[in-house]
Amino acid sequence: MQIITKRSQVLFTLVSVLLVPIETLASCSVSDWGKVTNINVGGGFVFVSFNQTIINPDNCSQDNVFMLEKSGNIHFDEVYSAVLHAQALDADTRFCVSGCSGPGPGLDRPHISSIHVDSAD
Repeated sequence: MQIITKRSQVLFTLVSVLLVPIETLASCSVSDWGKVTNINVGGGFVFVSFNQTIINPDNCSQDNVFMLEKSGNIHFDEVYSAVLHAQALDADTRFCVSGCSGPGPGLDRPHISSIHVDSAD
């Protein structure tokens, strides 16, 4: 039984496209297309593993995963939903990253500004 229907795939795709306006792409660095391989959540942060190179344009202290921070992020729920959607569908995904975020000194990682999920079959 397929849990995620085609209708929800289309809805999430529309939401994710809206999260990546052209103006945003101009002010961040965009990853290659890849797959979300692992998601860890804790302490107000989401750690997202990716099967492509983790781009690190702002020289964050660590670059082993992308980071999504809940605090002060007005689009957290939408981006987090899109990350979950991407992993559930094993969909082609790319991230727009800008700045660094993390739980403490020396633990900051590239921050996800927005996401694009291509779930079209």
